[in-house]
Amino acid sequence: MQIGRRTVIKEGSIINAFKSVFIGDSVIVDRDVFFGGMQSDKSAIEVGNDCVILYRSYLNTTRKIFIGNNVGIGGYCLIFTHSAWQNVLNGNPYKFADVEIKDNAWLPWNVTVLPGVIIERDVTIGTGSTVTKSVLPYVFVAGVPAKVIRKKFIYAFPREQKYDSTGNHEILSRLCFKVSQVKAYPDRAGKKIWYYIQRLQVVIHTAFQEYSTK
Repeated sequence: MQIGRRTVIKEGSIINAFKSVFIGDSVIVDRDVFFGGMQSDKSAIEVGNDCVILYRSYLNTTRKIFIGNNVGIGGYCLIFTHSAWQNVLNGNPYKFADVEIKDNAWLPWNVTVLPGVIIERDVTIGTGSTVTKSVLPYVFVAGVPAKVIRKKFIYAFPREQKYDSTGNHEILSRLCFKVSQVKAYPDRAGKKIWYYIQRLQVVIHTAFQEYSTK
């Protein structure tokens, strides 16, 4: 078992995975969270950095659960890596498979994830949803079963500008100018302001990544 720095595991929580347990830095595991269930030689849990797993969530570690960095899992969420009860010889279904939840994903309260699902990065899942199939990155999904409601806007920087601080400053200046134009024309604000705010967030995020790698 390996627990990172500044990680907090609150009272009443249970962590059980036969093969391995790895929890990164600055993770919060809230009260009465349960990692466990039927065990096997493939039972494992890996949680990245800066994650939170809230009150009374259940993570079934019959197979491996991988959780990336900066992932939020709300209370009463259910994540399963196996599904079997009725006699398989009578034609009943069963499944044993790993689950992956990649960076920056958010599962609000009461989300259920079934075996074999891969939730790609920057996915948002509506509360009360049941995720039965893998989810592509940068989307909002919701429902039972969960379906794509909309795609998120992602601004892709040209390769030569991605880590060029001068280029980022130039893009940032352009965005500030555009936002000032939107403020000057309130009738256009509803259509444009969210678009420019999202682009501004991506610029800031990229600049932060560049600074962190220096």
